[in-house]
Amino acid sequence: KEIARQRYRQYKESKYELYNHNIDNLKEIYQTK
Repeated sequence: KEIARQRYRQYKESKYELYNHNIDNLKEIYQTK
């Protein structure tokens, strides 16, 4: 159970990182226009 919990936490964190990364990319695109 502990391992599954750690995996889930890592999965959530990586998802948030991707989400934030996408927002940063969108901001850059809007700023260049």
